[in-house]
Amino acid sequence: MSLRNRFRMVLAGATLGMLALNIAWISNERSNLVKERKNKIRAIVEAAFAVLAQSHDEEQQGLLARDVAQKRALAILQRMRFDQSDYLWVHDTNTKMIMHPFRPDLVGKDLTNFHDPGGKAVFAEMVDLVRKQDSGFVTYHWPRPGQTAALTKISFVKEFPPWGWILGAGIYVDDVEADWRYDLAVGASFTLIIVGLILAVSETASRSIFHRLDVLVAGFNDLGAHGTAHMLETREERTSPPGKLDEIERVVLGFNHMLGEIQKRDHALARHREDLEREVETRTDDLRSANRQLAAAQTEMELFLASIPSILIGMDHAGRITRWNAKAANTFGVPANQAIGRRLDRCEIKWLHPDMSGEVTSWLKAENPIRSDDLAYERDGKVRFVGLGIRQIHNQGSQRSLIATGADITDKKSLEEQLRQAQKLEAVGQLASGIAHEINTPTQFVTHNTEFLKDSWNSVIQVLTYCRDMRKEIAEHGSLSIDSLGRYEELLEASDVDYLAREIPQAIDQSLDGLQRVAKIVRAMKEFSHPGSNEKKAVDINKVIETTVVVAHNEWRDEAAVITNLDPNLPLVPCNVSDMNQVILNLLVNAVHAIAETRGNGNAPKGTITIETRAAEGFVEISITDNGAGIPEQARPRIFEPFFTTKPLGKGTGQGLSLAHTLIVRKHQGKIWFKTKLGEGTTFYIRVPLQEALAKAE
Repeated sequence: MSLRNRFRMVLAGATLGMLALNIAWISNERSNLVKERKNKIRAIVEAAFAVLAQSHDEEQQGLLARDVAQKRALAILQRMRFDQSDYLWVHDTNTKMIMHPFRPDLVGKDLTNFHDPGGKAVFAEMVDLVRKQDSGFVTYHWPRPGQTAALTKISFVKEFPPWGWILGAGIYVDDVEADWRYDLAVGASFTLIIVGLILAVSETASRSIFHRLDVLVAGFNDLGAHGTAHMLETREERTSPPGKLDEIERVVLGFNHMLGEIQKRDHALARHREDLEREVETRTDDLRSANRQLAAAQTEMELFLASIPSILIGMDHAGRITRWNAKAANTFGVPANQAIGRRLDRCEIKWLHPDMSGEVTSWLKAENPIRSDDLAYERDGKVRFVGLGIRQIHNQGSQRSLIATGADITDKKSLEEQLRQAQKLEAVGQLASGIAHEINTPTQFVTHNTEFLKDSWNSVIQVLTYCRDMRKEIAEHGSLSIDSLGRYEELLEASDVDYLAREIPQAIDQSLDGLQRVAKIVRAMKEFSHPGSNEKKAVDINKVIETTVVVAHNEWRDEAAVITNLDPNLPLVPCNVSDMNQVILNLLVNAVHAIAETRGNGNAPKGTITIETRAAEGFVEISITDNGAGIPEQARPRIFEPFFTTKPLGKGTGQGLSLAHTLIVRKHQGKIWFKTKLGEGTTFYIRVPLQEALAKAE
């Protein structure tokens, strides 16, 4: 087959290949457009998520109240648009619409039973989706703004857990189809133009190039017959004037020049080869030296890691252990050769965590450094605890690894527990004088009443004894003498029986009431100061509050009135009674001190402290409100810091609110926050989850 025909076949193949590529591009363009639009609405929702996160951070820092932070975030989302008419909406995890720019009629409504024209429970499906996987895409039917006809729509939804909101934004499939049809028309037109150009260029090139190649072949035939120098000079003079050579002729002259250059370069190449061999030898020596230094550095690093006094565990992207230092081996009693290559939750450690596999998986999914404290495990028949800090390491590839550092915190937890008990006993000691006074008052009138009964008993027994004597006299003589009756009247008058009959029952009732008050105080004090256990139990929070109020009565009785509004239907809460007693006491005493600060010398009216409880979905909430001075603005961000206090020197240690925050947030996985206004007072809120109680019930 001639070169000309091969050239034409190559051009034909290229044309067919271009047509095939265009067809493949057209078939893939639709899915690419859908993917591109999905990524776009995902990015829009992520941007809106960042707006909510910023407002939530300001709320957490105490800069904004929650309702203000939420309104400001919604105002920003309300104005966000993309692709001219597409928008964002917000509803909560209970399917109640929070914000919809084009459907204000849905705002505030429960959309659990809202169905699109296809019968799909749209918002209920969105809630189920985010509960399972935090975010994702949902397909349903929805009209465009200002229209009534429902079109197929794909929306991306994502949950904002701190507020229980779900963000959403979507695209209409019709828009994607329109773009795809436009791209189809453009691609077809472009392909036809390119094919036409290829055919035109191929025909022109075929006539020009191959004709000149025929001339070049004839020249090489002459070259073989007549000799190189003579033939090249003859062809040059015969085909073109000097200085006006065409491409083929320049190829011939270039070939001749190339032969001479090749000989020159052969000599130069030999010299370069010798230089290169010397350079390779030098570089090899340098590489050997670098390898020795690298090996020494590797050995030094291994010795350094082995000498670190903390646990150090390396894990790959699947959670498999890649590094296990000596401290980890000593702490868990598992040598490195038994740990490396296995997941932390599947090695020879007897974890007591209810879902250690889920814990490790959460580390792998985390984007930021996290801490996992109080990880319980059993060794040598004893329960121990380890605290780990997990940091993500992003490698050059797409996969990433983890590094976990920490220590056995069993002794630390024991000391913390002793410190909490010491702080509780300190609080009990501070309350002791007041409690003694509380007990002393009823004890005094019980004593006085008892002495009265003792003194009265002599008169009563005299009257009763004489009545017995009169009974004997009647039995012996059949009647009483005038002297006996006179003596009886004298005894009645001397004993004042009417007075005793009136006062003795009252004295008994008062004594019983006093004894009940003493018993109540003692019982409350016993419940409050009992160390209990570290395990959480289902507890009546209302009873915990009532006990603490009784114990602290002497603290608040001169400064404020305590009003309790406790929900009688409150469910039992899984918590540590001792910890909750301490938290309520700390907040109650803080409220008393805040009111005392506003009363000055005590001439002002007493303040009011209101304690309320209520049940909500998944948690129980406690609020403690005082009408004291409020918290200064500059102190609010630091209110839960250890040793920080706004009280005068010697008045407070700065441990009360810090301890309350630790017990509620870290030990009970709850929340504690406050709202305050200078000159009006402060409300502290506590939320304790009910999940553990529900799980046990099931």
